[in-house]
Amino acid sequence: MLAFLLALPFFPVAEGTTSSCFRKIAMRPQDIKYSNLPLGVSLTLAEIILLLVIAGLVKLTAPQISIMTALAARYLFCLPLLLMVGIHLHGMATLRPSRPRPLAIRILVGLWDLVSTLPR
Repeated sequence: MLAFLLALPFFPVAEGTTSSCFRKIAMRPQDIKYSNLPLGVSLTLAEIILLLVIAGLVKLTAPQISIMTALAARYLFCLPLLLMVGIHLHGMATLRPSRPRPLAIRILVGLWDLVSTLPR
C-alpha cells in the first residue's frame, strides 16, 4: 500500500482530461499571494504531533478506561469542531449531502459493521 502511494505522483496522466485528480495544476501568478507554504507545513507538523500525543494518552489511560470509550469520546468531541468549520466555510449547505446514495450506502455499511462486531 505504501509503495502504491509513493508511486502515485509518477503515474502517467492523459493531458486534457478533467476526471483525473492527479493532473498537474500550475499556479497562476495571481494565486501565489494566496499560497502560504510555511503555515501549511507548520500546521501539518502540529497536527501530526497532536495526534501522536492523543494516541499516547489513549494508550496510557487504557488500563483505567476502555479503548472503545476513549475513541467514542474523541469522536464525540470532534463532531462540534467539524460542524463549526463546515458551517463557517459552506453555510447550511454543510448539512445537505450532495450525493445522498453513496452516503446512505456508507452509513448502512458502517452500521452493519457495528452490528456484526458486537459481542454475542
